[in-house]
Amino acid sequence: MSQSLLERVNVFFEDAGCKTDPTGLSKLACEGASVAVKAGAVASALVFGEILTPEDIFRLLNLEQGDIFYDLGSGRGQVVLAAALASKPKKCVGIELMEPRHQAALAAKAHAPEDIQRICEFRCEDVLACRLEDACKVYLCNAAFPRHLNAAFAGALDPQRTPALEALVTCAALPEESLNQARLQLTQVAECSATWATQGAPLFLYKRDGDGSFAARATAIPTNVRYEASRQLSAATQSAGLSHEDERSLLR
Repeated sequence: MSQSLLERVNVFFEDAGCKTDPTGLSKLACEGASVAVKAGAVASALVFGEILTPEDIFRLLNLEQGDIFYDLGSGRGQVVLAAALASKPKKCVGIELMEPRHQAALAAKAHAPEDIQRICEFRCEDVLACRLEDACKVYLCNAAFPRHLNAAFAGALDPQRTPALEALVTCAALPEESLNQARLQLTQVAECSATWATQGAPLFLYKRDGDGSFAARATAIPTNVRYEASRQLSAATQSAGLSHEDERSLLR
């Protein structure tokens, strides 16, 4: 049986001595978290979760060879490396605040083929303050983000900071009131598999100055994923947003 895209990427980590089993990933998730929280990071935003089918992200973004792909909050860098393997974009960039996760990404990159290394770049920076002017297709794993942080990330994608931005895929719906500043419109909801929802989780596609044709482009997705997407989109239109219980439930 042929390896999945994520399995192929995990070989780079294993070769670098980075464990990719649940115990190893759990250990990586804890490293540096307390220091980051003391420095002002939002604790829930540091929860470690991964998409198990990154190809679903690339398909939804229509990631192509001329694109510049960014993963905002890239963790150990597996999605960035997967993008380089699957689509061979012009450049793949991972931005990660947590130093241990960033170091794991650098270690895995060093064990990837040279053509993959050439187009991958990892930066240990704060997404809300770093340079994003060449970002074209963007992924944000925001499943555990509280509403105010989702709004801040959307604000960080305003056209002045991201003039090249064409499309954004998120794991959780962005607050509706934050979309105008970024000139983003929801155009599609699709499905993926994730560590917090192996039976299916929604992905949300936003496009800059989209045509507003979300209803016409809704894809056929399983009932459980459609329900979760509908719940999030309903909450995104309300000023109160997701409750703390709802936020925690996303990662159960």
